[in-house]
Amino acid sequence: MCGTKCCGSRHDYACVGEWTKKKMGQRKKKLIKVYIWLMFGALLSIAIGMMRISGSSNVKNFFDQGEVYEFAPETFTKSTTTWNYDPEFAAYFMSNENAKKTLPEIKMYRSWTYIGLNVAALNRESAEITFSFYDKMGTNLWEQTSVISEGDNLISIQHPLKFRKVKMIVRNQPGLTMAIRSMQLKDTDLGFSVKEFVKAWVVFMVLYLTITGAFFAAFHVGLRERNWYTLIEILQYSYILFGNYFGKKWVFALKQKTRKHIRTGLF
Repeated sequence: MCGTKCCGSRHDYACVGEWTKKKMGQRKKKLIKVYIWLMFGALLSIAIGMMRISGSSNVKNFFDQGEVYEFAPETFTKSTTTWNYDPEFAAYFMSNENAKKTLPEIKMYRSWTYIGLNVAALNRESAEITFSFYDKMGTNLWEQTSVISEGDNLISIQHPLKFRKVKMIVRNQPGLTMAIRSMQLKDTDLGFSVKEFVKAWVVFMVLYLTITGAFFAAFHVGLRERNWYTLIEILQYSYILFGNYFGKKWVFALKQKTRKHIRTGLF
């Protein structure tokens, strides 16, 4: 027996309660450490994955799409004399061979590169829309016609000129019905791909678990056996693995500015 003090032996019935409590406390601390380790890796992989698919090097904006101007949703629920909006079907009906709709004035007077247009309830396979662009004085700068289909459409703007207003014209297509769910002006053609993001996240998470797991294992081995060469060898191997993989698969897909930031961080 231990007497008045607990000896710490798990076979001493007087000490079982204290021993069990101590073990549970140690296990809880380990689980918390593992949870923090996994959560940090998951969040880091999310950030790096977003930067990977966008080519961004901005740590304050992982998925950098540049400037985006979003037209208000209610813009596309209002009728004109030739774009008749039906609330029951939440769609427009073109009642004229030259149906026009002028969009609200754009607050940002500048040039743009793309128009993002999400179309639904289209009653044919495709349709043509003419976009007419105006400067702040109301002068018509140019027109361009694009073929659209149901779903997301990315339309390249033909001229790098500043414009304040856009008019949408549907010519020679009376009876056309369609709904516009959203419309944006964009600097880049980036779109969020769940498939590409998941792929990037999995790759970075596996690398994080492998490298940090190897580091912790080597650290404990070196601490226990005082053999620090083991730690150095594993770190060298991890660095080479990281460099070789990313050099071939990822780095050359990034922008030159991003690669410069990576080199600065590594060296």
